[in-house]
Amino acid sequence: MITITKSRFARRSLVLCGLAGAAVIWLMLSLVNLQLVSPRKTSGVSSGGIIEREVLLPQRGRIMDANEEILTSNMQSSELIADGYHLNDPKTISWALAYSKAVHSPFWEKAATDKEKEKLVSGFRSKILGQAASKKDGSKEHNLAKILLEEPEEERRVRMTIGTPDSSRPGRNASVNGAPPKRASALAGSFPAVVFDPGHLSLVKGAPEGRRKFLDAALCQLYPGYLTVYRRYIRALQQKNALLRRSAAGPERPYAEKAALLEVLNAELAVQGEAIQQRRRAYLERLGPLACSNYAELSHGAERMELHYAAQFEPGGLADLLRARQSEELRAGQSLWGPHREDIELLLDGQPAKVFASQGQQRSVVLSLKMAEAAAAAAITGEHPVLLLDDVLSELDDGRKQYLLTRMREKQTFVTSCDDTAFLKTDGEVYRMNGGVLTKA
Repeated sequence: MITITKSRFARRSLVLCGLAGAAVIWLMLSLVNLQLVSPRKTSGVSSGGIIEREVLLPQRGRIMDANEEILTSNMQSSELIADGYHLNDPKTISWALAYSKAVHSPFWEKAATDKEKEKLVSGFRSKILGQAASKKDGSKEHNLAKILLEEPEEERRVRMTIGTPDSSRPGRNASVNGAPPKRASALAGSFPAVVFDPGHLSLVKGAPEGRRKFLDAALCQLYPGYLTVYRRYIRALQQKNALLRRSAAGPERPYAEKAALLEVLNAELAVQGEAIQQRRRAYLERLGPLACSNYAELSHGAERMELHYAAQFEPGGLADLLRARQSEELRAGQSLWGPHREDIELLLDGQPAKVFASQGQQRSVVLSLKMAEAAAAAAITGEHPVLLLDDVLSELDDGRKQYLLTRMREKQTFVTSCDDTAFLKTDGEVYRMNGGVLTKA
């Protein structure tokens, strides 16, 4: 049994209390040193020891359609937030609106200096203040806030000009909202129009290339993605023909090397060619009945018109066709199969129009196709295209002229002719060009 006396216990307690007190005093002195003596030194150490966490979000990918045409992409944008405290300040609101419109306008990138940007913002502000002043349903502050919250989307303005050879900008030029487009393909579908001129009579008796061009031009207006597919096909086709072509200037490629390269090119041609033919077939299914109906009305039922797509392959069969005919194309030195070799058959009463159609019948066929093109475009896009008809009434009898002029009503149409007699019976405006001077009849 161990016995601890009272005096011995007191001494041990006193020692423990002394150690605890010393520890408390040391801790207090350390805190004073950190806070007052060396704050700069300790702040650098402490900040370096803090773990900073930053959330990094992946960039949103682009959204494309089946033709790899970009539908949605990423772009930097500024956000304009209206603070209720400042809604009573017309000056602040007008400047904020003006800056937002200026930054998103096509002229912002063209402004090289800050002074030019300030001038641009000031111009937009003047326009905005004019809009607010024109409104009569409230105060200036109320109207500015209304413009801020209910601003309508600005319409897209396309301008095309043709310069003379001696002008500063000869040739054809285009701009979208005052700025030139980066690519000519960006204008596809901007101004839907159907054009007829005497050269289009070759659609009937001309080469198949003209009829393919007729289809492709209409599809490029209706479906911008079609232009991308068509260009890819043409690029691959050009490479293939260059490979197949025998060059007298250089050494001939070995057969095995040509065959291997052709396999790669044919794979690309099969993908794009199938897409081209699919679009053409679908468009003709819509266009054909309209064109045939138009011709029946133009001819008063005297003749029957038919349209057929003369295809070289059935849907899904182009890859097999190119593979089976590869040796034949190698011997010929050119591409022989694909949508670039297909055609549209135009029949009148079951007979080929390119052989038996008269001049008047040819014109009626082309007019039927063009009016059908306009109707199809209106049905697909919801907007009727502008009709541009040059010398359209020549070689048409009175009945067909009257029918055509009647169909133009309530549609924006420009018609040129050397004889204005028929136009005088319409409710449209007639102008005469004499010696380069345009006057109203």
